[in-house]
Amino acid sequence: MAQARQIVPGTPEVERRALAWSVVRVVATGVAMLVFYFVLPFRDVSAADTLLRLVGGIVLIAVAIGWQVRAISRSHQPLLRSVEAVGLSFWLLVIVFSIVYVSMSASNPLAFSEPLNEVGGLYFTMSILATVGFGDISAVSDAARIVVIVQIVLDLLLLGVVVRLLLGAGKAAAEARKTQP
Repeated sequence: MAQARQIVPGTPEVERRALAWSVVRVVATGVAMLVFYFVLPFRDVSAADTLLRLVGGIVLIAVAIGWQVRAISRSHQPLLRSVEAVGLSFWLLVIVFSIVYVSMSASNPLAFSEPLNEVGGLYFTMSILATVGFGDISAVSDAARIVVIVQIVLDLLLLGVVVRLLLGAGKAAAEARKTQP
């Protein structure tokens, strides 16, 4: 009769499983957000609705980051949880700005150098995030340029402050776990 293998916390096998599940959660979250983005309609909106989406999206990102810091501090694997939080923050930022750009383009077709559909909005958002700016799509209206500036500032904050905050919270929680009996 085969004996059941005991899984011991902290062993390499458990760490690999936790890492694998973490990757699955980040990828699944990203896929779910992309499905949400491509399925729901964002085109029949006014400029005021677009502004509400921008403000609401930024508030959602801030709340999600706050929630993630709290979740990191309570996690049994805070470093891994902090990396997941960075992934979630990345996906939220990309989807929020993609929605805003598609909405802006729908409400004002002259806001960008060409009308943006969902793929164009995602592409434009990613080119700004990656700071490559190929030049094929550009913000033309002042409102679109202001939103691009807001995205650039939030991108820098995500890269500089949020990543450091989330990873720092993970390190602090991991250290606290080591000192607990």
